[in-house]
This record gives sequence, structure tokens and C-alpha cells, in this order.
Amino acid sequence: MTFPFPIMAPATGAAITYTDSTAITATGTVFTFTARALGTAAADRIILVGTYGERSSAGARSVSTLTANGTSLALVKDWGGASANTMEVWGAVVAAGATGDVVVTFTGGDMVSCGIMIAAISGANTTVYAAEAIATGDPLTKGINVTAGGVLFAYAVNANGGGADAFTWTNATERFDAVIQTNLIYHSGATDNYASAQTPITVTANPDLAMVEGGLILVSYQAA
Repeated sequence: MTFPFPIMAPATGAAITYTDSTAITATGTVFTFTARALGTAAADRIILVGTYGERSSAGARSVSTLTANGTSLALVKDWGGASANTMEVWGAVVAAGATGDVVVTFTGGDMVSCGIMIAAISGANTTVYAAEAIATGDPLTKGINVTAGGVLFAYAVNANGGGADAFTWTNATERFDAVIQTNLIYHSGATDNYASAQTPITVTANPDLAMVEGGLILVSYQAA
């Protein structure tokens, strides 16, 4: 399910490329995603990683560290959800490597699964321009400001537990739809480039199944 939006693909400005997504179902606090695609290496390349982790027992969880090809990323935005599971986006400049390990480490106790989405940004200011999140609503809908020549990263999760799921996106181009835990947790992502300013653009991620737990995180960067 891919939905083009007519104002994208500027000739100049920043550019974002979805590069990879995957998931691991296992019990532990450290999840190593080996040799993931990071896109074209460049001195100004920003790597963004969206991640969702499902806890194994009671107690709050969060990501303590997240690295890509050995470089430490910083927390950009978390979902602000009431659940003790966690959904977060991390990012930083990662200049080297077309591929590399992505390592997500949790604090607070064991997890039973972890999913990730990866995107690479070039030609952008390294400071996040805007970040928004929502953890309630069906569909998940949130507005975010994007500058002319800017880019958008969007990551969504539904932990319905009711069967196979998929998302439909509005005002953002879907890049993947996949399972984290079969018949339990699904994630999806979108990325876009914008020729003109969006103040704001309202992005919707609508799961096929009823929204039980999950969220939507949006992050934008402006051109350098």
C-alpha cells in the first residue's frame, strides 16, 4: 500500500531514503540487528532508527542506548504512551558504512520482541526541526511542520494481538508494512521529501485492525 503525495521530491534541499526494517522475537535486553542497510555513506548522513519493544513482565521499559555501525545515536522522540512498553526514534550523523549492525539496548527488564525502521538523510541540518508523537487514536493522526526542502520520517505501531494487520497512510508515502510478533504486533513506516513548506501537514496511519496499543512518531529535518 503506497500512496504518492504530489508535493514531494524537491530538486534541491534535504533528501530522505528508507533503507531497512526488520524485527527479532526473543527474550533479552539487547537486540542486535546484523548488517542492516544504512544507505550511501556520506560525511553529513543522518541515520534515524524507529524502534518498538514489547516487555516480558511488569515494569517500565525504555531504550538506554542505540547504535548504528558502532556510532551512538541520541533519543529524538518517544511516543509518550501510558503503557510500560516503549516506542522511540533515535538519530545521529553516521558517516561511514553502507551496511552495519544496529544494536538496541533496553533498560528496566527483559523484552520479548523488538522491531526497527531505518532511514538515511542527506543535505540536512543535523538539528531536528520538529518531532511529534501520539499514542492514542484510531486512526493515528498527527500534524507536524516541515520546511521547504525538508524531509519527514514517520513510524507507526499497532499491538492489537488480534491477527494479521496492515496500515494505510495518508499524506505520507508508505515504505513498509511488517510483523514484529506474528498476530500480535505490527509496524509500518513512511518517509517523504517536501518541495514546499507544510505548516503543518497532517499525517494519518490507519491500521486495518482496531488500534489497541501502539503509536505514531513523526520527525522532520530542514535542509542544511
